Parts: sequence; C-alpha cells; structure tokens
Amino acid sequence: MIDDLISRWRELRNLRSTRMSIDQITEQFELAQALTHHFDRALYDQLQVHRRRCLRHLRDATLAEAMPQVFAGTRYNVMSPAKLTRRVAWYQIELTPDITFTVSDQLVGRVLPASDTKRLKDLIKTQVKRLTKEIP
Repeated sequence: MIDDLISRWRELRNLRSTRMSIDQITEQFELAQALTHHFDRALYDQLQVHRRRCLRHLRDATLAEAMPQVFAGTRYNVMSPAKLTRRVAWYQIELTPDITFTVSDQLVGRVLPASDTKRLKDLIKTQVKRLTKEIP
C-alpha cells in the first residue's frame, strides 16, 4: 500500500503545478499527510494538533475580538478559486484544502496569532524536507 501512495505521489509531483486542478492539489496534500504519518508519526501528530489549534482560533470570533493584542497583524487568507491562476503547491495549503479553497464570510480576514502562523509554517517546511528526503 505504501508503494502505491509513493507511486501516486511521484506521479502528481511530476505534473506541472500550473496544470494541476484543485482536486489534484488536494490529493497531493492528503498524500503528503499519509506519507508523513508513515515516515514520521511524531511530525504528523504535531501538524494535526497545531492545525486543530489554528482552526479553533479561526472559528472562534469572540476570541479574536476579546484579545486583539495577541492576534496583532497576522491574517489567515482563504484562497479564492479565481486566484488559482498562479502556481499553488500542496505545501501552500496551511490548514486543510477544504478551508484553504473555500471562500467563506466566516473565515475571510480572520486573524491568527503570529506565533501560531510561524509554528505552522515551520512544521510544514519540516514536512517538505522530510518527504523530499524519504521520497527522492
């Protein structure tokens, strides 16, 4: 089974990103999570816990209103499908594809703590390095 995941990973990786559909980008994101779970369970668990934490911050509007000093300046931007004319890679999907590719009045412009945003980006960079190392 892992060989099938790796094979599909390589197949999607070899596609030009400008020609990938949202479904293919989503599939590549999901493959990245499955492969990370296989190769580095601790990293996978950290990513899952941190994504859930960020989603709680995005969902909880009263928290952002009550604590503006904690949320200063770092915004989470939901991607509009109309803006997907540029190259989008799987690792640019910071939370989940359904959140990233959804334009929702409830999420647009929501603020995340700068420390959470930095930590999430650092974990994703580590994930990219780990997958690049494991699957040349």
